Amino acid sequence: MDENEKIALLQKVDAFQGLRQNDYRELATLANTVELKKNDFLFKEDDIAHSLYIVNSGIISIFKGSRELVQFTSGDMIGEMSLLDSGTRSATAKALEETVLLEISENVFQSLLQNKNFTLLKVLKVLSKRIRESDQKLAIDHMIM
Repeated sequence: MDENEKIALLQKVDAFQGLRQNDYRELATLANTVELKKNDFLFKEDDIAHSLYIVNSGIISIFKGSRELVQFTSGDMIGEMSLLDSGTRSATAKALEETVLLEISENVFQSLLQNKNFTLLKVLKVLSKRIRESDQKLAIDHMIM
C-alpha cells in the first residue's frame, strides 16, 4: 500500500475520525503493511500483543478453539484491546483469503493517545460496540442450545 492508500484506509476507521490531515500522513508513514495468504495466522490466542491492525482487503476470522466469533473486512480494526491493557491476545486471528492489513505498533499507538485530536474515548466506543455485539451473539447462541 502506498501512503495515499494508507491514509484513505485510516480515514475509514471510527477510532481515527477527526485527526488532522498531517496526523493521518504521519500515521501512514509509521504504519506497516502486512500481507497474509489464505489460512495464515495474524496472531494466536495468548500471544503477546504489540500491534493493532486495520484490514485493507480480505477477511480475517477471529476464533477461540474451533468456534468462530466474528469476521473482519475492509476498514475494520483488530487487536486494539490488547494494546490498551498491555495484555495477551484473547483469541486467534486467521486469514480466510489473501488479506492485506495496516499494522500500527504499540509505540505508534501510544503516541496517538497523546494527540489532542485522538482520544481514548473513541477507541473505548469501538470496544464497547464489540462487547455488545459479542453479548448479543452469546445470548442468541445460548437460546439456540
